[in-house]
Amino acid sequence: MDWTRWEHHWYERSAQHLTSHVSLALDMHNFIEQVATNDQIVNVEMTEARKLERNLLRRLGEEYRAVDVLATNGHGFQAMSTCATLFEVAHTLGYANNDGAATEWFTSNNRERVPWGIRTLVDRNGKKLGWDDTRRDVEYGRYGFLCGFKHHNPVFSRILNLPIDADLYCAQFALAEGANLGLAAVSLVAMVRFNAETLGPTLQVTNSLFARTGPLMPRIDQILPRDN
Repeated sequence: MDWTRWEHHWYERSAQHLTSHVSLALDMHNFIEQVATNDQIVNVEMTEARKLERNLLRRLGEEYRAVDVLATNGHGFQAMSTCATLFEVAHTLGYANNDGAATEWFTSNNRERVPWGIRTLVDRNGKKLGWDDTRRDVEYGRYGFLCGFKHHNPVFSRILNLPIDADLYCAQFALAEGANLGLAAVSLVAMVRFNAETLGPTLQVTNSLFARTGPLMPRIDQILPRDN
């Protein structure tokens, strides 16, 4: 199997439908880097929370890069699976930015479960971001949707039976949702770590990028072929 050739041909066919998503992903990569390398993140006294924060910021950037690479090379199902992992990393980063939570993380010896359930993280982070109950339910619902692909649930696999390019749909969803997750996590870090002078411009960029993600979230009916 010549994967490189197949991926190249897939992207040639799909590029026109991914232009805005690719542009958003590029801006997200740059924004995450700007926050992660800010003096108020890097040049500070190391604590348990700071140590975990740096680890998770790196994971955040790398997981979204993995989503980007998979999505733009035609591996939509794998992009969704990786985005489920990104979801977990992003919401853990958003919550565990204090020494108490970080200590709980580092001292955990449970190989079967992480210290906090995803629903708990979504609710706590959502409240910090001003999300109401409906918005938090939507956020958690997206996690369930992503996990359906991650665990190869047969209900979600039936997208292959639809007369659409399933990989294109999944690519668009993963890139848009991945950006949403990165922005939520970075916002929560910034609100804790940045002074007022830095926080204001950072949240302005965050809000601008958030505004771009909504229209890029695909719906199945939007990409179904239409009868002439």
